[in-house]
Amino acid sequence: MNEIREQDIRALVERIVGLGVDAAAGCEKNGWMEVPTEISARHVHLTEQAVETLFGPDAALHPKRDLSQPGQFLCEERVRLIGPKGVMENIAVLGPVRSAVQVELSLTDARTLGVKAPIRQSGDLSGAGDVYIVGPCGMLNATGSVIAAKAHVHMTPENAKQYGVQDGQTVQLRLQTDRPITLGDVVVRVSEKFALAAHIDFDEANAAHFTGKEPCAICCAGVSAQPATPAPVKQEKPSCQTPAVPAANGKKQLITEVEAVRMVAAGLSMPEGPNIIVTPLAKDAFLHAKAK
Repeated sequence: MNEIREQDIRALVERIVGLGVDAAAGCEKNGWMEVPTEISARHVHLTEQAVETLFGPDAALHPKRDLSQPGQFLCEERVRLIGPKGVMENIAVLGPVRSAVQVELSLTDARTLGVKAPIRQSGDLSGAGDVYIVGPCGMLNATGSVIAAKAHVHMTPENAKQYGVQDGQTVQLRLQTDRPITLGDVVVRVSEKFALAAHIDFDEANAAHFTGKEPCAICCAGVSAQPATPAPVKQEKPSCQTPAVPAANGKKQLITEVEAVRMVAAGLSMPEGPNIIVTPLAKDAFLHAKAK
């Protein structure tokens, strides 16, 4: 009796977690099919106006290397992100320019900066968070720009026909690692401009100990077709609330780079006084704004 029960349990577990799937061979057993999968690191997409603000008048993006999606490329340019709780350096810029500024972070990145990052498909900026973007020639208060990109699979119409899916449909993505994980609610995006590839962020990759080399597979069985990506929300013009000027209460007041960036964005100059301490990076922010 115990032996039969263990066999039944094993069979049930294999059906649930897909242990009978050989993703490396790309088999279609139980509805699973292999798909190339890439890790998308934190990056920003800029408008033409944002490029000039950050890198100078008439500036343009310079391609460094092509990405897997046709026409997309990593740029030579890099920027800095500043949030209420922290700063991130050397952030990648992806080209070409877009119609709206978009900052894509993992949820861990968002917590580090102290910014809101709702999980959205690329181009959907509804409820997106705010962050400061700093370049060598200027600074941008990118309101309504920060999202955590929803896991997705790029496909051509031919790929979609092969996999038996349609644009906007959600599937499961199995990461076949030494710490295997199955991600649900992965959105299929279909376009003639795409190339076959699934994209996840570093939080999802790290959870599965995925390095980008292990086999992955998607399953379309038992998942639903969803409407296509909603129309992008019109992005508000960069703005900034005026930060409070340090109070003259006799105590030492430290002005950090984050506070300096907010003050510069509000049109304020560097405060002076015997009780005010301005950090070197904060001074650079004020001097840079003055020079501009």
